[in-house]
Formats: sequence, C-alpha cells, structure tokens
Amino acid sequence: MKSLAIGLVTVVLVGGFSATAWGDYTAIEAPLFGEPSHQQILGNVYGTSFSASGLNFVGANGITVTRLHDFGSGGVVDFRDGSLPGGDSLFTGGNTRATATAVFSASRQQFGLMSGTGEGAAFQKGFETQGLGYGVSGSFDVNLADQTWTLARRGGLFSGQRNLNTSVASDNPFDMDHLVTYRVEGPGGQLSWLLFWEDSSIPGLRDFNDLVVEIQAIPAPAALVLGGLGLALVGFGRRWLA
Repeated sequence: MKSLAIGLVTVVLVGGFSATAWGDYTAIEAPLFGEPSHQQILGNVYGTSFSASGLNFVGANGITVTRLHDFGSGGVVDFRDGSLPGGDSLFTGGNTRATATAVFSASRQQFGLMSGTGEGAAFQKGFETQGLGYGVSGSFDVNLADQTWTLARRGGLFSGQRNLNTSVASDNPFDMDHLVTYRVEGPGGQLSWLLFWEDSSIPGLRDFNDLVVEIQAIPAPAALVLGGLGLALVGFGRRWLA
C-alpha cells in the first residue's frame, strides 16, 4: 500500500532492488533491461541534456522540470497554468492535447479519462499506443471544460479492466500510486506536463516508464468540446521546446 516516507528513505525491495523516496513522493525504482531513466527520457523528448537537482531536472537550454507531490494535501492540476498543487491525482483545463512520447512495456498502452465517480466510474479511452520505445504514436485532443477529471491508463501485464490504473491511488489495487507527474517549463515560458505511468504493482518493476504522455493546453477551437465525454483521435506531430 501507499506509505508516507519521512525525509530521505531507501526502501529495500524483494529481490534486492532498492529505490529512494523523498518526503511525500513515490519511490521510483531503477529501470531494468537497459530501459531509460526519467532523465534520459526527458533528454529524448525535449532534445537536450538534463542534470538532476534533487527530484527535479534542469535542461542545458534552460528548460526546468519540476516534479509534483504524490502524497500532498491535494489540489487540482490545471494544465493551463504553471501552479503546483499539493498532488497529482485530479486535473482540469480547457482545450487540451495528450500525446504519447514513449512506451517501455511489453504491451500496448491506453490512455484516457474516467467518467463518473466511485463504482460507477468508467474508463473512456483517448488513444491506444502503437509502437515501442521512442517510436510510439498515439494522441487525442479534448476540452476538459473546466471540470475536474481523473486520468487513467490501461494495459500492460494483464488485459482489460484488471489492469486499469488511475491517477487516484486509492482507486488502484493495494492503494498503490501509478503516476509520476512533472511540470515542464521552457525558457520562453512554454508549458507542458509529462506524465510517467507504471503498469505494475510488483516490487523491482516500478520504474514508471511504461507509458509517458505529454499534456499541453491548446487554443480553441483545436480541441473537441466534450459532450458526455466524447473524445477525438487526431494525428499530431510533437515537439515545442527546441
């Protein structure tokens, strides 16, 4: 289950794996099988080298990457501004674009939103990825209509609803966190959010790189207005922080 770490803690896991957790942040384990770390993925996505600064990163071209709290006091992430709430469970915005930037999993990944609440909530797929590694595609535009949403991914080690994980830890098996979120700000003030999803609850495999999604606010009328959560699949060529 999700547990709160006090200060800097090294968590020893089954099989001799270890991970470091800071304060109210989820521990990210070292990637296996030669897969890239978050720092390396950032470098590929934004085309520059990054250096670590605690749990955050700084790009050689002035990009700043700030990790959001996982166990904070709440709040809602608004994709349109750069404010940092106390957690990364709930999200809002207007016209929004979500784009797959990397998949390091043996299975295709789906990304979307949850409609409804509690036991009546249902997964609404925005896209399903094609390809692996950095050669991945998948995107959709949607208007979040200033409402509060839970994000979700599906796929991975098991198929169907059995491996559906949301941005709200208490929705997931064993109350485990499956999302690490970063705010990415360019030297000219450009803003995006990078979501690193984990599809496993197994110690030693939780490196949070199974699905990486970039979120950006976009001007109207480029996105489809939600009508009972109607999602539009669109083609999109990414990169904006050159």
